[in-house]
Amino acid sequence: MEADRQAWREAGYPKSVPQTALAAIRDSSRRVYDPRWERFVTWCKDRKISPSSAPVPVVLKYLDRLVVKDQLAARTVKGYLTSIAKRHKRVREGNLKKPITELEMVRKWSKGLLVRFPPKRLIVPQWSLDIVLSALKKPPYYDKDLRLIGVRRLTQRTAFLVALTTARRASEIGAITCSNIQFGANEAILRLDPNF
Repeated sequence: MEADRQAWREAGYPKSVPQTALAAIRDSSRRVYDPRWERFVTWCKDRKISPSSAPVPVVLKYLDRLVVKDQLAARTVKGYLTSIAKRHKRVREGNLKKPITELEMVRKWSKGLLVRFPPKRLIVPQWSLDIVLSALKKPPYYDKDLRLIGVRRLTQRTAFLVALTTARRASEIGAITCSNIQFGANEAILRLDPNF
């Protein structure tokens, strides 16, 4: 955040202006972007390069290294690009000065990044809907006398059936795991797998 304040000061703004502008950045965003910026700053200092005015090829070399050598996910590396772009000086392209994320070469690199290193997605659920539905028709999830099932099993069954019928996308059902169902005294909370 200090780097952001410094950039505002160098641009000639009075102290109150950056305070107001930086208030728009949530703490959660700072916790993500600040360490990424600091890592880039350290890398630049080791090479005696100013991080806020590093040449674009140097920035792309750094980002490429993150995905190739450090094996970070492409979307994570795009987050590094965003973090750097927020603090990097604008760069002239044609008659305009642009943020580095708007430069043609950076946009092409960014597109190619996701093509060359596509995100890994789990497409097929790790469980069978037929088996689960079959199990819900048998004890301990089913009995003609509902009192014999117990509140916990009945709630699990109901939560699953409600989730199955109300999922926004069919693929969300693949994100349901038993470990993500929390039971309270009078409620059951069903959450999707956070890695989904």
